[in-house]
Amino acid sequence: MPMTLPKCSLLCACLALGACASVPAPDLSGQVGRDQLVPEQSTRMQLADNQIFMPGELTNPEVMPDYPAALLPLQLPDQSVCVRFVVNVDGSVSDIAPVYAASGCPADAQALRREFLDATVAAVSRWDFYSSLRCTFPPGTPDIDKCNGPGSTAEQVALTLAYRFQFTARGGKGSVQQDRVAR
Repeated sequence: MPMTLPKCSLLCACLALGACASVPAPDLSGQVGRDQLVPEQSTRMQLADNQIFMPGELTNPEVMPDYPAALLPLQLPDQSVCVRFVVNVDGSVSDIAPVYAASGCPADAQALRREFLDATVAAVSRWDFYSSLRCTFPPGTPDIDKCNGPGSTAEQVALTLAYRFQFTARGGKGSVQQDRVAR
């Protein structure tokens, strides 16, 4: 059956509009994970037999680095960022610095993209911890009373921690992971 001029014009207009349609931008998102780096035995706090250490826990573990949005389209290989920082007596974080050449960490500054380090420092600087305690107790004190039983004392202490963050991008989406590791 022959096509009439109005039908042909309509068909041509639809085809032309279809050819002009833009392709939607891919969904680009990133993820980040973290690992705590465990210090060597020589750098750990030494405790007497009548002392225990109660590490302060992170009060806001949901604060994680964002995968740098400008890097997502590049589909870079996985990137590790390791940082060391001080948890002050009040639980705040200070003195954040990169760690190189430890297990699972970049060999040096040249092996690390600055955008990943900046995202990590921005997140860790917002972390807050409960105070860490060094508790001293009399001999024979039950475990439950070692920090607050009769004759026990609890001293708030600062400590240094190190974490590794793993930035991953797959299929236009990024992820960041964190796990505890030895250094």
